[in-house]
Amino acid sequence: MIEQELSPYQLLFFNRELNFGSSSSNILKGNVKISGANYSQLKHAIIEVLTNSEWAYLSINPKTKSWQKNETWNGVFDEQFIEPELSLSAKLWSVQLVQKTEKDSLLRLCLHHCLGDAHSFNLFWNSVYSHYEKGTFIEPSSLQERTSESIYFVHSVEQKELPVDLGLGEVKRLSFDFNTRVFKHLSSIAAKTSGSIMTFLLEQIEEELAVTEKHLEIPLQLGIALRNRKSKGQKNAFPTSVNFLPLVKGINQTMQQRLRSVFRHQDYPLLNFLAANEQRIAFNALFSYQKETYHFSDEFALHFHFEPCATDDNILGIHILEFGDNRLTLHLDYRKDIASEYYWRTFIRSLIRKITARVISHSNIKSVIRAAKLEPRFNGELNFWHWYENANPAKLAIISKDVKVTFGELARKTKEIPFDENQKIIQLNTERTIENISNLIAAWRSGKAVSYHDVPNDLFKENTANFAYAAKTSGTSGSSKTILISFDALKSLIPDWKEVYKTKDSVHLSLADQRFDVFFGDLLRSIFSGETLVLASDDERLDAAKINQLIQQHRVTHIESTPSFLSYLLPELKEHGSLTTIICGSEPILDSFFRLTQRKEFEKIQFFNSYGLTECSIDSTVASLNRNPDGKFPSGYVVGNQTISIQDKRGSIKPKGVWGEIYIEGACVGINPEINNHNSSYATGDLGLITPEDGLIVGGRINDDFIKVNGRRIPAGHIEDFVSQLAEINACLCLEVNKTVVLFIYGQVTMEKVQQKLSATFSKYQLPDAYFFCEDWPINRNGKADRERLIEWYGKSFQSKQPWIPAEIEEEQIIFDCLRTRGKAFGSTEDSLISFGWNSIELLSLANELNMKGIFVPHTAFIQQPTIGFILASKEFTLENSITENPEDKDVDLDDILSVLNE
Repeated sequence: MIEQELSPYQLLFFNRELNFGSSSSNILKGNVKISGANYSQLKHAIIEVLTNSEWAYLSINPKTKSWQKNETWNGVFDEQFIEPELSLSAKLWSVQLVQKTEKDSLLRLCLHHCLGDAHSFNLFWNSVYSHYEKGTFIEPSSLQERTSESIYFVHSVEQKELPVDLGLGEVKRLSFDFNTRVFKHLSSIAAKTSGSIMTFLLEQIEEELAVTEKHLEIPLQLGIALRNRKSKGQKNAFPTSVNFLPLVKGINQTMQQRLRSVFRHQDYPLLNFLAANEQRIAFNALFSYQKETYHFSDEFALHFHFEPCATDDNILGIHILEFGDNRLTLHLDYRKDIASEYYWRTFIRSLIRKITARVISHSNIKSVIRAAKLEPRFNGELNFWHWYENANPAKLAIISKDVKVTFGELARKTKEIPFDENQKIIQLNTERTIENISNLIAAWRSGKAVSYHDVPNDLFKENTANFAYAAKTSGTSGSSKTILISFDALKSLIPDWKEVYKTKDSVHLSLADQRFDVFFGDLLRSIFSGETLVLASDDERLDAAKINQLIQQHRVTHIESTPSFLSYLLPELKEHGSLTTIICGSEPILDSFFRLTQRKEFEKIQFFNSYGLTECSIDSTVASLNRNPDGKFPSGYVVGNQTISIQDKRGSIKPKGVWGEIYIEGACVGINPEINNHNSSYATGDLGLITPEDGLIVGGRINDDFIKVNGRRIPAGHIEDFVSQLAEINACLCLEVNKTVVLFIYGQVTMEKVQQKLSATFSKYQLPDAYFFCEDWPINRNGKADRERLIEWYGKSFQSKQPWIPAEIEEEQIIFDCLRTRGKAFGSTEDSLISFGWNSIELLSLANELNMKGIFVPHTAFIQQPTIGFILASKEFTLENSITENPEDKDVDLDDILSVLNE
């Protein structure tokens, strides 16, 4: 077969894969369950179809961007289920036939999107069924005539590169089946009002999307997928030719007229539309409609199912399949990073209600949308001292080292401690002793605030009687701030904590630094709840062996700490039979830590995930530690007197299930005396969503989940999440180190496995510049990963790297001279030049100079993999023997490259 260029529609998928370095969004999968078929005959029919179909031998030349025919299949037939490795550089299809039972078989067809679409599955199955039913097969001698008519390519006079995609997100599918009775009603209504079911449904969907657009705060452009046929003879063309065109908004046009306009211009390539309208994307909500008459056999009882792509650059894909037996199925493929499954279920419910109302002529439609808001449940009638004062005087209140104090002794001790009446705030030292806690209780008894930080006495501009303590934020979300927390806030937390953590007759082990607000949480859940506190000393609180001894000696039941410290502590615990409750807070939960909590030896311990801020009285929400269907770890429901909502940029509350900024208001919100705020409302800067099933889910910082270096935006938080999914990973952290993005890894895993995991989801532009494997995982005094220590370790390792030394051959001497004359450092062949401070302009300049000197370096690929090793692998190509690029399709496009790097 003569090579033919990819059509503009196929080029759409080609460029997506090229830009992102991943074929995840290009793989289509369809299944059909077959009952009662002869397995051997069915297998024979499939092999015959593949052998006699020219498309099975097609591959793509990535340099010329054209189709070419191979001597052997460019795909695989298997009799077992596997996840096929399909890509531009590998196979383009996979067919799998598995005999599930004696009567049932499952046929699965996986196609690269350049090769076909969902319609291709129908064509494939029809061919297989025809062979199976008739038992006759097409002779190879007649193959050429048939394929020359059916294989159809669209020639593009002018090919342009597709603008760079905006990003990929993991996709899930929801489905809804309209039964036969509803289908008949829809057909009747559509005939009277809209002309066709497709038009009627699209009208309803567009109305619902107008509401969704406001919820998501993202402009939604509706697009339609069309099979691009120039004649009826091309109906069975394979590869199928697909076009994607936006549904232009028409003020004075009916939906039917707008659809006809799209079909009338379906030959107009999407690439041309983008260029003419200066758009980066054609649409981000895809609508597709198929009216198919699949060959349904009563004998086989067929059931068809299409899987969504693993990732997509559309926010939403809505697919409607109208089958030949009066069945109508709606598939909704949604991006998990845009909104949750709950929201999209609400979307479908709202859409179905609207359609149902039209069927029954009912105009009063009750909204199913609920505001993303969590209300407090606290009991505000009891005073702060209630549980402390009502504790049994003989009950142990505090244990520290070998000293034990009862509640009665503690009450007498605190009454004897005097304070200067002019002092508004009592500065406490950080010694972990019973005397220190006695001073704290005495100060509170005197109506004075306390602090473990250096704060001025004149910090309070008003009456201090209601303030319990002054804390300082860690500064991770900005500069450190002083926050005043009230007794009203703390007294509302205690009853909720008592209920959630079941603290009756409990023994709490305090490991938190006093300067960390979790320490106050330890006191409130123990002494001020009428329960026992075990105060670990400085030499005990970070030592796993000594903590283990404390747990055994004092029958400790409750502990709170960070996931980082607990990851170190839990594997070291030997006898922990008394432990019932472990509270995890102050850091995001990663898969690696969650796996640790699921070990059999911890099955009697209940783990909790808490979300809290220093600015809002320690904890705001709590949930049992679980992973929901979307892979998130919910933070649960409100504790204390605070209301949590998810708001948009205008301050309006979003619907449940949609990501937005977390707002907290109520008595638990502290006061910043430096700005003297008294509005009891706090914009956290954290991303979150709320669902009825999970309560609050926290998605990281709104602005800080991306590290911005050298014009690139690296999704650090997402990278940590994905890497931690590997079973071998104990901990990981993605940090910026001297304009370099370094992924720190602790665990028995290879770099190749980590890179493979990341490359399946992230583009090459988004990957870390360097990987550092730690022999240990450092923890700071707050129980969090010690970032300064990690950076110090990396710096020492980096300084010891030896630069590349060229071989005594001309090409390598040229490369070495070009590197050296730029005055920039460089390391070994595998080290990224970016990690040595090279920016995108300097990399492009280096590539240009090397090309001018006869060392061929493809610019786009080099930007994605800026290593000396990549240059060495490319040096065998020279400008003289490299493929001449089309002027409109040349490799170097500074505008395109810099738009990616500076996004």
